[in-house]
Amino acid sequence: MRKSWLVVVATGCVVAGALRNSEGQQPKTETTKKIVPVIALKPGETKELLMCAPCTLFTRGGGLIIQAMGESAEKQERTVWKKEGVTVQVPAMGDAFTASNAPVYKPLSDKGLSTFVVTVTAAKDAKPRLIEMHLADQTCSGTCETDFRVLVVAP
Repeated sequence: MRKSWLVVVATGCVVAGALRNSEGQQPKTETTKKIVPVIALKPGETKELLMCAPCTLFTRGGGLIIQAMGESAEKQERTVWKKEGVTVQVPAMGDAFTASNAPVYKPLSDKGLSTFVVTVTAAKDAKPRLIEMHLADQTCSGTCETDFRVLVVAP
């Protein structure tokens, strides 16, 4: 009887030690490689990037949010991003909802995809560079998100 009690205690110690050691470790995840869209434009140009999301664009959530990668989360609620002669704009929620229901996008909306346009403008004095952007649709039913790149090329 004494021997079986020792086996139970020893087993419990081993299990507790294993659980304690695993608590501080992050789970191993595989690196996912993504294909990321790039919109290239010259200084003085404006281009549009058609995007679609499997979420409804018009809900009680935060709506479409655009920011550069690495920006702090405190500037989240915005539809226009501007820096050093480059402007990236996503539509306000009402405008996004109206545009996604346009007849031209019916094949997408029939598949449950909400369509919207991201407008990118490079001022005439914008310097050639690469900007990595993050786009999210924060709704009451969840968040859809993606990344894309803006490449301002030399004139």
